[in-house]
Amino acid sequence: MTESAEKKSSPILISLAWLIVILPTLWGLNYTVKNALKLFTNNTPAPTATK
Repeated sequence: MTESAEKKSSPILISLAWLIVILPTLWGLNYTVKNALKLFTNNTPAPTATK
C-alpha cells in the first residue's frame, strides 16, 4: 500500500505570484490607455479666421 504525497502550495505564495503578474499588467494597461486617449482628444483650440 503506497500513499501519494501531494505537496500543496501555500495560498499566500499563490496570491503573491498573482500580484507579481497582475500589478505590472495593470500598470501597462493604464499607461497604454492614457497614451491612446491622447490620439482621440483635441487639446488645441480650432483655428479661427481673422480679418
